[in-house]
Amino acid sequence: MRCAPHTAHLRLGLAVGALLAGAVLLASCGEDSGEDPISSRSYQGHASDADINAFVRAYPHTVGTRLDDCQTCHAAATVLDEDQEDVHANPCDYCHYILHPPDGWS
Repeated sequence: MRCAPHTAHLRLGLAVGALLAGAVLLASCGEDSGEDPISSRSYQGHASDADINAFVRAYPHTVGTRLDDCQTCHAAATVLDEDQEDVHANPCDYCHYILHPPDGWS
C-alpha cells in the first residue's frame, strides 16, 4: 500500500527535523567552557582544588551529589592527641591534622 504524496513529504520532513535536532544535541554535548567545574561540597576555601576538579571534570554529573565530597577520595582515621588518647578524625580533619598537627599530637 502506497502513502499519499503529502504523507510521504510529512514523514520526510519529520525525519529531517529529527536528524537536525539530534545533530544539535550531539554538538552541544562536547562543549567546554574552558573553566574548571565548580564543586559545591568539597574543598571550599582550600589552597588546591586539583583533586576534586579532576574528579568532577571526569564525572561532571556528580557535581553537587554525595560523590562531590572529600570522602570520595579521602578516608577518616584515628590520631593520637597530646595524652596519647585516640581521636577519631573525619576525612577533612584527618587531612588537616596531617598537614598541621596540634602540638603533641601524632
